[in-house]
Amino acid sequence: KTPLAVRAQALNAAGWLSYELDEHEQGRIYNSEALALFRELKDEVNTAWALTFLSTQFRALPGGSKEALTLCEEGLALFQRLDDRPGIIWALNTVGELSRMDGDYTRAGRAYEESLAMAREEGDKLRQALPLGNLGYVAQQAGDYERAEAAHRESLALLLELENNRYIPQDLAILAGPVAAQGNQEKAARLLGASEALLEKMGLVLQAADQVEIERYEAAVREQLDEAAFEAAWSNGRGMSFNEAVAYALSEDLER
Repeated sequence: KTPLAVRAQALNAAGWLSYELDEHEQGRIYNSEALALFRELKDEVNTAWALTFLSTQFRALPGGSKEALTLCEEGLALFQRLDDRPGIIWALNTVGELSRMDGDYTRAGRAYEESLAMAREEGDKLRQALPLGNLGYVAQQAGDYERAEAAHRESLALLLELENNRYIPQDLAILAGPVAAQGNQEKAARLLGASEALLEKMGLVLQAADQVEIERYEAAVREQLDEAAFEAAWSNGRGMSFNEAVAYALSEDLER
């Protein structure tokens, strides 16, 4: 690799790390620089990745919604022209995220389904887990709570199989939505508490698209439980270890 190519790769990686740390303005700068370098190098695959990463930075910034979708669609089209299947899978899931954040659950659902189908063809379990969890949001929005719970559980099981702890704490929180909607508010409050504590311990933050949904779930649970009951369940969840929280999330015992 040339020094320029190494610099571009490092900038793109730094941009993604900034996104994970919720530092989106810095991430936008890194990914924009990477994009310019990849274009200069005529590296089309990495240009597509930089476009996709940059789109997520814009969506997390005020007023960046339209620019985000334009960038992501450009990245997706480039991946499709190159027949880069990992890139297509990732960009489709990102189109779903951007659409969902704009309230277009129909378009989001289509993008997630396409991403999931291709990930299953490829046998890529991580890229199956992510759109599965996101399809749970779509089912929740449509009022299909059983389907939402099943999607979240399948996503969580795949992440456990992969030992991918990065996304498990947020999966606990998103499972709270359908659990609460089916009448078990205390279990939902425990899951929310466990998720929050694990995110803190692991130094992680919720991604922007997930935060909006999870705040909505928490508000719904608080409406159904009195404050003392909510705080007791929440605190109980916060006291769970990683393994305890996961076992509790996957347990079918609604009385616990």
